[in-house]
Amino acid sequence: MHELFSSRKEAGFFLRKYVNSNRLSFFIQAGPSYGSFQMWDMDIDNETPGTPPLYHRWKLNSVAGAEIRITPIISIEGEVGIGRIMHTDWWAPSIRSSVNFRFYRK
Repeated sequence: MHELFSSRKEAGFFLRKYVNSNRLSFFIQAGPSYGSFQMWDMDIDNETPGTPPLYHRWKLNSVAGAEIRITPIISIEGEVGIGRIMHTDWWAPSIRSSVNFRFYRK
């Protein structure tokens, strides 16, 4: 789920490549996702009637980010990305952060 100038609910598969694997790691990630996408209605003076369309589409994503390991099991990460919603004229930016818990240790 994502709410940055639009409403998005999507799930996908991603490949991630870490540039280094120290306590601070940088990564790039890419992959497809499928979901529902609807832009927010930013028309304050209501000159454009109607609601923006709701799309159920595939999206191609690319992301760059960084991860800080707090412990071998817990890390915090932040990402910035862009996605192309297929068969529309829409490029969807993303800014995300998360707390990660690993179930295994190298």
